[in-house]
Amino acid sequence: MKKRLLIVLSIGLATLVAATALYYYRPVALYSAATPPQTKKGALIWQPQDVPSWTLVRGEELIYDLNYAGSGHFPGQTGQGLDVQLQGSLHILILSEETSGYRVWLSIHPQSVPQLQHIPAPMRLSLQRGWIEGVGARLLSRGFQLEPNIPSDMDPTLAHFWQSLSERMQAVLPPVLQTPSWSQEESLAGATVIAHYELDPTHLSPGLLGEKIYVQKSYDETPSPNKKLSGESLILLRPRFEGLEQLQAEAHEVQELNGQSWTSDTTLKLQWQKQMSQTEARVASLESRWGQTRAEGRVESSQESSIQKAALGSLGLDELWSQMYQPGSQNSQDLYLKLKAWIYLHPAEIRRLMERLKGLDEDDPALKMAIRALAAAGQPEAQNALVDLMDQRQEDVPLARKIITTLGLVPEPTLKAQQALERLSQSPEDSPVRRSSRLALGMMAQRLSQKQDAEAQTRARHIESLALDHLREAKGLSATTEALAALGNSGLSRLEDLDPWLKHPDPAIRGQAYFALRFAKPLSTPDFLVTHFAAEESAEVRRQIMQAISLRTPDVSWFQAVQKLLTHPLPDEDKITLAKSVMGSVRKHRQASLNVLAQLLEKTQDAAVRENLAKYQETAKNQVAL
Repeated sequence: MKKRLLIVLSIGLATLVAATALYYYRPVALYSAATPPQTKKGALIWQPQDVPSWTLVRGEELIYDLNYAGSGHFPGQTGQGLDVQLQGSLHILILSEETSGYRVWLSIHPQSVPQLQHIPAPMRLSLQRGWIEGVGARLLSRGFQLEPNIPSDMDPTLAHFWQSLSERMQAVLPPVLQTPSWSQEESLAGATVIAHYELDPTHLSPGLLGEKIYVQKSYDETPSPNKKLSGESLILLRPRFEGLEQLQAEAHEVQELNGQSWTSDTTLKLQWQKQMSQTEARVASLESRWGQTRAEGRVESSQESSIQKAALGSLGLDELWSQMYQPGSQNSQDLYLKLKAWIYLHPAEIRRLMERLKGLDEDDPALKMAIRALAAAGQPEAQNALVDLMDQRQEDVPLARKIITTLGLVPEPTLKAQQALERLSQSPEDSPVRRSSRLALGMMAQRLSQKQDAEAQTRARHIESLALDHLREAKGLSATTEALAALGNSGLSRLEDLDPWLKHPDPAIRGQAYFALRFAKPLSTPDFLVTHFAAEESAEVRRQIMQAISLRTPDVSWFQAVQKLLTHPLPDEDKITLAKSVMGSVRKHRQASLNVLAQLLEKTQDAAVRENLAKYQETAKNQVAL
């Protein structure tokens, strides 16, 4: 009986998906979303809105802070129950693109020991191992929808957990929003429920999809006599609906088991943290576990051509373009994949596509789809076409900035793309386009510096030199800190180049200068940061130095510097920051990580902080054991 209840726990409790209570923040609606405002005080009549698809590439990893709490009670035993507390991060690694979205790999990295009260030790270990190892899934192309691919041999408790997590945190958006509120059937904890969505009317505007959008979601109780579900969520979508910014939800479940009621309450919060890139070897390894046919290592160009030919079929550009304006096709993921395949297979003919884009309005779905497809294809011809389009449409600032950011992130940036960003970065007038181009150049320099060939290294050094020139020319606090941010993106080669700003009398500039060393290349950088942390008088500057230390990838020189740092008194907040940094390197630097965690705990007096550090330490030991 108890084992069955524990499996049910993973549907309700361990769902890790019921999302956090709405007491956190709920926007106040000025108008009922069910009845769009007409003319009251200039309010706008609702217009249908196309919902864009995700724009992601293989190897990108989306990371969310995750906080979960759940409790449940056994039937007829009011004094006995189950409690689950979990803090950590949810990782979504993109493996490949499909017609309806992306294949991804889900994993949860606990940052402290999960509190699993009254759950047997073997099941506790199984859950933790399963979270860290992860599971394959699909991320659908709109909103935030994850569909796990549950292996037949997965432990039932873990399988229910991943399924329930994915069901409870989804925000399902239709291709076109005809109204600010809608309802639809969804699966939840093994039942079919009616989910109600409502856009917060206080945020509706002509540029709706250019802003962050609040969505309130609730669902009706299930009609089943054996199961009742109720709950609601608050969802904050990132600009243009391209991703989840924040999810808070709560859920209550009552299930009849052998004539008695078992209840559970769960809350969850997801908060966007950052986006990273994983190595090809890691992606290929997970693809093979997902069941894909790609071999380990990089996909050869002949294999990639075969994949793209299969996606395109016999279609040419004329046929693709004729489909572009058929009803319902503007947001078609299938059409996008075909256009990307055509670009990949016909780089010499991209000019034909560009001719069709010349007269299109900035909001035309065909223009948006073409930009996305060119960026995803990524060959030199595609990048150069984006540069040409950017030059033609410089007056369209949002479009130009989108292209600029895309060029800064491409894995193999062309010289033409680099020169275009350099030209924009040297404009005499401060503008959003100039600021975006300087930041994008920094990201491009960092990618180039990671390559082994001499040409890439020379280009990276040139961009860094340009960023230093911009810093030397900067006047005033705002311009200086922006120039330091761009230089920090590139990864500084020589610490002494920042000496005037590291010694600046203004703490705001001095702090930003230290933060610019977060990606600096010299092996001595961690020791340099630690030395100046101890000598720095400004608390704000010390905070920036600690952030720079925590953002660096822990290696031997990092651990040596941190040992030196631990000889000085540290605020409890900084101890927690260091503990979080160490957790990502436990498996690679086992003993060094455990030593740092032990010393942090030993030097801490506050009971609550000691409790948190003890959880980090126990989690690290478990990861080493696993």
